[in-house]
Amino acid sequence: MDEEQLNDAELEDDSNIITLEAEGEAVEFEYIDTLDYEGEEYVVLLPVEEDEEAEVVILKVHKLDTFDEDGEPDEEYVSVDSEEVLNTLFDMFKEQYADEFDFVCCRICELVLDKGYRYGDIAVVTRDDEHC
Repeated sequence: MDEEQLNDAELEDDSNIITLEAEGEAVEFEYIDTLDYEGEEYVVLLPVEEDEEAEVVILKVHKLDTFDEDGEPDEEYVSVDSEEVLNTLFDMFKEQYADEFDFVCCRICELVLDKGYRYGDIAVVTRDDEHC
């Protein structure tokens, strides 16, 4: 995924869903967070498509010379070339969300291992603390 650019990022109104187009194919992601590292901005995304093996995606934010209707620079997302930087960003993300993910993971394991649930039976729903 060297220097692959994901163009036409669209954030749907009043949601955290971002649609990215790469190689002519649209893929939806849930926006999780923005990380700042060494003066650069990165986004953490999670594929919306339900997949047991889904992992977060971390992409570098590249500001363009064009602007949206609010006067903010348009953005495109670019692959992170450095494995070291990617690992550092992932560690930052895990550290920031350690409490949330540890709790959720433990509860899911309990349901599957002790209560007989299947992973497909479980959904994780979150709320936006900002609007509570």
